[in-house]
Amino acid sequence: MHALHSFIMQLLPGCKLWFRLSADKTGISVYILGIKDKTYLAKTYGEKLGRANVSGYCIKFKTVKDINLDILAAAIGYGVQHVKPS
Repeated sequence: MHALHSFIMQLLPGCKLWFRLSADKTGISVYILGIKDKTYLAKTYGEKLGRANVSGYCIKFKTVKDINLDILAAAIGYGVQHVKPS
């Protein structure tokens, strides 16, 4: 979790962390909330992410080693550019 948090803070220095990271015994979830098209994340990033499950606004994986961090960065970047936090 700490490595993922550091990665995101390097990706978006000085930002307010308005998306959520969560972890439980089944893995880690990165939520990118507010995306209007609930199929966008899966269609655009799903196959390229690696071993991850992608739903409407959630990217879930067991460990950071399972995913392509460049693709995760692109998905987060999309959220930052296209979704306004409330």
